[in-house]
Amino acid sequence: MFPLLRIAIWFSLGIALGLHLPSVMSPWWLWGLLLACAGALTWLSVPRRDKTAASPHQLRHLAESLLTGGSVALTGALLCLMERQSLDVAWPEVAAQHFVVISSEPRQTERSVSTDAITLDGEGRKLRLYFSSDTDPRLLAPGRLLHITARIERPRQCHRGNFDYRQYLLAHGYVGTAFVSSRQVDTGGNEALLRQLSATQRLRLRFMIWRHGLLQRYGQLSIDTAETAVLRAMTLGDKTQLPQRVRQAYSDTGASHVLALSGLHLSIVAWFMLLWVRQRRFVVPAGVLTLALVWGFALVAGLPVSVVRAATMVSVYVVMRMGKRDSNGLNSLSLAALLILTASPLSLCDVGFQLSFLAVAGILGIVPSLQPWLTALQERMEPLPEPLNRMAAAALSVVWNLTAVSVAAQIGTAPLMAYHFGQLPLYFLAVNWLVIPLAYGILCIGLPSVILPPLLHLTAPLLRWLLHTMNAGIGRIAAWPGACIGGLHPSAFDVVLCYLLIVAIYLITTFFIRPPTRFSTMP
Repeated sequence: MFPLLRIAIWFSLGIALGLHLPSVMSPWWLWGLLLACAGALTWLSVPRRDKTAASPHQLRHLAESLLTGGSVALTGALLCLMERQSLDVAWPEVAAQHFVVISSEPRQTERSVSTDAITLDGEGRKLRLYFSSDTDPRLLAPGRLLHITARIERPRQCHRGNFDYRQYLLAHGYVGTAFVSSRQVDTGGNEALLRQLSATQRLRLRFMIWRHGLLQRYGQLSIDTAETAVLRAMTLGDKTQLPQRVRQAYSDTGASHVLALSGLHLSIVAWFMLLWVRQRRFVVPAGVLTLALVWGFALVAGLPVSVVRAATMVSVYVVMRMGKRDSNGLNSLSLAALLILTASPLSLCDVGFQLSFLAVAGILGIVPSLQPWLTALQERMEPLPEPLNRMAAAALSVVWNLTAVSVAAQIGTAPLMAYHFGQLPLYFLAVNWLVIPLAYGILCIGLPSVILPPLLHLTAPLLRWLLHTMNAGIGRIAAWPGACIGGLHPSAFDVVLCYLLIVAIYLITTFFIRPPTRFSTMP
């Protein structure tokens, strides 16, 4: 029923195996096993005349299924091992000189300024650099060529609860980290050095430079610093200016997805967009418009890894809907996962990747099963006069869809959030009722305004009100008693049990509990 889902599961299991293989292991061992599986499959597929000598049909089918799944798993393990080996760079044991180009917005902390950079040595390796706090911030703007003297090291092991910082860096393509003193950095280098970067790296760098210019326009608005930081995060994906108290408030209330231009945020947005597409006659033009908006948004955001991942996921789903192959949303989701994991197998270790796909899986699995309940509630409104009936049905549909999507996404991600972050928000539903409509307003107004400067000052009062309302609402909900359940420390085994329980409850409610066809009316 879900062939791509089974392939994605086998592929993910193979990647998990590749994560535990020694990095010094030769890939030829996996190549040999893969060829052996392929040979066995070929042998089993050859028809035989002597049926008595052949294996029973059931055993033969089981063997073919296991060999096919094993081949897919070995492919995932092979790609994972190769990527791990490509990221395992042997850096010099002493400080050396390097030419790099800054590729992200700098983030200021009390002790240092962190930013991303790409080496201009012909390899185009991605680094996480930490500059001393007295470094001139103008040197750290995206696109600046720097000549640094530093000792680059491989990402070190650093655990914060169940969060593995080293694995996070590797999943995002970082091959090294370094601390750079202000006395060891200087501007320099020829623009011709940029030709050593790949076409994708140059394209991403150009859009990061453009985004840096767009972010500077927000400084022209007479808006509170915290509100400006939220606007920068929501519209252009820059969270470097967010105050810690704002981060904590959004995290405690379960509203962090609004600040992240990644899977969870775009998944909820795409779900409502696809509902709109399904209700229109011209599906293909509407789908093309959706793809243009999603990738245009990704380009303006500077094509960070999280946005590219989410845009790929949305694109696959939209294309499948445009081709009228929308009967199984889980197959579309599985295809997106396969594309992303094939390009970057270590993405499986990224918390954002996991939350993105689990949130969408929850939405695709739970929300459609609740549709009969909405239909029954709408039929209950038939005795109302016609204008009121249409208005009430539309309002009920909006509230129902928002509630269903919020609950489904929370169910899909709750065990993993408890595992990685050790806490769960209690009032997530009230938060989503507040922030989702405001977020749509901020995005629809803020992004066109920053691209078209004349609109920026015209829309500033409305943006200020929307941002203030959202921040104030989040702050008040965060102050409610029991807003966040902390101190959770589930093991990986506990998380697996939770998801098995969720699947069991879903199957029981889907196949054994019949939704009402119509609510009984009052006498």
